[in-house]
Amino acid sequence: MTDAISQIQADYEPLEDRILLNITTQNQQVYSVWLTRRYLKLLIPALQGKHPRTGSLLLSDEELGLLHQSLTDEELGSPVFSNYEVPEEAEFPLGEQTIILAKIGFTDLNTAHPIIEFNPEQGAGFSLPYEAYVLKRLLKVLKQALQRANWQLEMDDSLELPEQHLLH
Repeated sequence: MTDAISQIQADYEPLEDRILLNITTQNQQVYSVWLTRRYLKLLIPALQGKHPRTGSLLLSDEELGLLHQSLTDEELGSPVFSNYEVPEEAEFPLGEQTIILAKIGFTDLNTAHPIIEFNPEQGAGFSLPYEAYVLKRLLKVLKQALQRANWQLEMDDSLELPEQHLLH
């Protein structure tokens, strides 16, 4: 994904027992993916700045500090969190069929522009900047979906948000 996120939505789908994550970019590209309980066990630590397997820190002290800051009222009122709608002129880089994510990867971790990669078992996935600004937003929508899922997956309490390498 090369352009900025315009909307993020995550919702628990009980019949699938999965979370549907929808991300739309400013260029009207839509990424729809299923997140399983197993995948979220890996993803949550990664979004909190930790390696999902070893627990070692992946973010700089500065990024961790930004990640620990609550979203401001202005950020919470952002269109990113508005009611999700698929754009009329939507493009689907991964195809119109929702894919199931299975792998997490990291590139450029020791650079100014680290990347987190979201991939299915086979085929194309997408990537996002591995930066506090993006991670906080993903954590917010996933936390809300996890509450509805009642999967009892824990998030680091120090990263509670206000309401409103390849790994397998």
